[in-house]
Amino acid sequence: MTLVLAHRGSGPFGPEPENTLAAFAAAAELGADGVELDVRRSRDRQLVVHHDAFLPDGRPICETAASELPSSLPSLAEALDSCAQMIVNVEVKNSPPDPDVDPGQWVASETARLLAERVSAGESLLQSLIVSSFSLGALAAVREAAPGLETAWLAGMEEAGSDLVATAQAAGVEGIHPSEWLASDALIEAAHAAGLAVRVWTVNDAARLAHLGSLGVEAVITNDVALARQALG
Repeated sequence: MTLVLAHRGSGPFGPEPENTLAAFAAAAELGADGVELDVRRSRDRQLVVHHDAFLPDGRPICETAASELPSSLPSLAEALDSCAQMIVNVEVKNSPPDPDVDPGQWVASETARLLAERVSAGESLLQSLIVSSFSLGALAAVREAAPGLETAWLAGMEEAGSDLVATAQAAGVEGIHPSEWLASDALIEAAHAAGLAVRVWTVNDAARLAHLGSLGVEAVITNDVALARQALG
């Protein structure tokens, strides 16, 4: 069965602002199996959930104390608490152009430790947890800090033409998350043959959703949960 993960909660065009507690609640109400969310660090090294490196007013999150962030911007711990009984795909942000680029992989390591603590405490939420990133270095740090967590490599169009399956296998991850434009039938077949889970982002077209479901991808990440539910049947 192909699962439905709500992109940034209920999506950037959903009924609630993306990556907020309200968005995660809306995702559940819309029938999502889980959510995808993004984690960064504040100036005082708190793990917070936000997609962009900058706030809407232009302030870099990494240069802003957690107490000075908008109240709608949750900590990672708060986000996890709001997603009880759901699958959670935590994307670790670590991109060279961003001001919070993290060569020491602090965010990845601390995220892994927080999640591992919750797993060891027996919280049911964390039986279905994936940590993803475009950064293979971040994923290596996650595996080092918490070897039991499932990791998945995010692949965008800059990877077009490369052997995505070989890269994922060499990195030791359990899954590959290709963009919709990279998710060819051949890639999905090869990834499954290699034992890799496939979750495709960000898919908002009914026919494409249905086709990916027919190929048996483990999940689709979408901005339109209702459409995905209908398309997948």
